Amino acid sequence: MREFKMLAVCAVMAGVALNASAGQKTGTTRGEAAARTEYYYGQVVYSSADGKIEYGKTFSLVKRLIDPVAERILETVLQPSEKPGGKPDEYVTELKRAGPTAVFNASDPGKTFTGTLAFSGGAAWAWTVWLYDLKFTAGGSLKGRGELSQGAVKTEKIFTKPDGGATRITEDLKAISLRQYNAQYKKMLAGVEAK
Repeated sequence: MREFKMLAVCAVMAGVALNASAGQKTGTTRGEAAARTEYYYGQVVYSSADGKIEYGKTFSLVKRLIDPVAERILETVLQPSEKPGGKPDEYVTELKRAGPTAVFNASDPGKTFTGTLAFSGGAAWAWTVWLYDLKFTAGGSLKGRGELSQGAVKTEKIFTKPDGGATRITEDLKAISLRQYNAQYKKMLAGVEAK
């Protein structure tokens, strides 16, 4: 299940500009676009490539710092621990803009994957569609698509293993407030998952 959870993290990262009411803005001193923090919560489902056989599911609690000045997105994803009473599993991903394009280089502190997310639709830093193209250092790749619509992020990706096997990952996240994020975090710490 740990492999699937890491894939969910790669599945989450994107949806740069969701519902502005869900974000907390941080001002700048030079008049540039303000950095903002957005929060999301929802379910991730793992299945066979055709979606007919479900392998498992989990919930993701996401905190995303979007900083147009630094041209980066820093995302922290929490998922329930597989150990009863354990702290939530935490995954951090950085997306760094590749020049003046809408393509971002993706990486994590553990260097478990690299690749790109290419955004389109909408204005810069308010993109509504993105494509995943990631490669894992342990082998395998992830390709897929995400879309932002009415405060919701929906993604569908295929993780292809080095042996050719494939897992489909779908995600349905809703924008939430900081208060809701904190409440879900407390539930996750207590081992309670909201449905």
